[in-house]
Amino acid sequence: MPYDRFSAEASFTRGGWTGFAGDITSGQWDFNIPMGALKARFTGEIEGTESFVNFQDLERKNFALNLAYDNGGPVRGFLNFEYQKRDTLPNPGLPAIGTVESSGGLDRVSRDTFLGEPGFDRGTTESPLLQAWVEIDVLDNWNDIFKDWKVIPRYQYQEFNVYQNQMFLGAATPDMATGSINVARSGRTDFIEEDRFHIVQLDITGILETGPLSHQIYLGGEYQKHFADPLSQLSRVNVSGIDALNPTYSTTKPEFDPNRFFFGGGRGPDVDVWAFSFQDVISITPYFDLMGGVRQTNVTRRAFDPANPDVDVDNTSFQIGGTFHLTDHMHVFAGYGEGFDVNDVGGVGADGSPLQPGESEQVEAGIKVNFPGGLTGTASFFEVTRTNVSTPDRDNPGFSIQTGEIRHRGAEVELAYQVTDQWYFQGGYVFINSDITKSNAGDKGNRFQNTPEHQASIWTHYRFDKGWLSGLALSSGVNFVGDRPLDNANTVDLPHFTTWDVGASYTFKNVKPLEHVKLELFANNLLDKRYFTANDFGPTVMPGDPRSVVGRISLKY
Repeated sequence: MPYDRFSAEASFTRGGWTGFAGDITSGQWDFNIPMGALKARFTGEIEGTESFVNFQDLERKNFALNLAYDNGGPVRGFLNFEYQKRDTLPNPGLPAIGTVESSGGLDRVSRDTFLGEPGFDRGTTESPLLQAWVEIDVLDNWNDIFKDWKVIPRYQYQEFNVYQNQMFLGAATPDMATGSINVARSGRTDFIEEDRFHIVQLDITGILETGPLSHQIYLGGEYQKHFADPLSQLSRVNVSGIDALNPTYSTTKPEFDPNRFFFGGGRGPDVDVWAFSFQDVISITPYFDLMGGVRQTNVTRRAFDPANPDVDVDNTSFQIGGTFHLTDHMHVFAGYGEGFDVNDVGGVGADGSPLQPGESEQVEAGIKVNFPGGLTGTASFFEVTRTNVSTPDRDNPGFSIQTGEIRHRGAEVELAYQVTDQWYFQGGYVFINSDITKSNAGDKGNRFQNTPEHQASIWTHYRFDKGWLSGLALSSGVNFVGDRPLDNANTVDLPHFTTWDVGASYTFKNVKPLEHVKLELFANNLLDKRYFTANDFGPTVMPGDPRSVVGRISLKY
């Protein structure tokens, strides 16, 4: 958000991957301009990067304009506009064989391998966003009962537009006689997705004093309208396979079925969401707070195809929780909450059937600490049960399927310690046992895909502020991700990996007319760990970034 003083900052980033072709180039800016009651802030980034993956260049543009009006009166206005655009070749990934699975003595697949068609594939994503809201003070300390009451009407408009020509990978077969790993392929041309969202909200917030109890009240009403043009594509036919160890690319345009395929019959989704929310946080004593809330949601969706039924769902979700303040520095909390996710409504499965809203239940308990010596942290235990969970359809790339029920049980610890004014530590550990508890796909009892049981990280930062090293800062961090299944069938495991990142910066202050000049150097994945993550399209994996070294110079006025 804009603030009350003039500020201007610009930076330039340049670097690349060691051992691979390609480079990383981007420029960023942040201008804040106060003009009396009106304040404006303009931020942005332009990136033109050659990925370590062959042929996969990236052009990215992000812009944001924030306006705020406040003349000290009871009405304040805000406007936010964002625009994002991304152009790149869609990467179909790599086969599991030769990456996370043995290739039977053949060579490993190089991380920079591209198995699409560089001459004919493309991918463009564009997403503009407009938000506007007004804060209106309506009651401020009326009879010591109503305090800080505000009415906040909001409006949001967003588009999500995707245009793609891309390949998908299928089964991979090692051939010992020829020394190759042959990968089947399919694909699509002129894939179009154009979604538009309107969201109108009215929020009412404030404090209500009722004798010894203090209530923090939230009342909210919301209406969402989702329009979309028909989701469609031209399916590629007679698609040739490719050797993952020695890819040869086509010089002729891929063939495609001239009959455009419309997902679910050729009608774009028309979705309406009405919701009402109420929440009350009650301070019962200085030692105990209680929170309760309810949300009523109605979702209607007209079906893509008359063969599939419309979606018309009502849901009432509850939340309740409490915090007991053992001391000023130790707080015990517990809570139960229900969730209702409408993000997938408007989506469609490979058979044209509409996706259903997701639902969840969560139970959590833990402790928070904030000791004067600089140690803060949270430790908690949780269980989350989710239904209608959307996951990538491995048999039909580009589509989603919904798993019956997933249960996540686990524990999480986060700690931060300010050792001295110059030295800071932060770390965390998460254990999650994720099981498929209900399914029609025969995978009940399996681990949920792409969810590691163990994750951990630690990061430290040291800043010199005295002597000839004053202005120098050093940082280092280690991140660990455990084994996790690639798919719900649990046929392939993605191995665990650990990456180490380091960084250094030096700040020159009071460099007239600048406030400061900052030089930074980062080395990510310093030990060049070879690792892979799950791909959302087909039974494939994506290579993790190899070692990169990046420098940045920032100028601040």
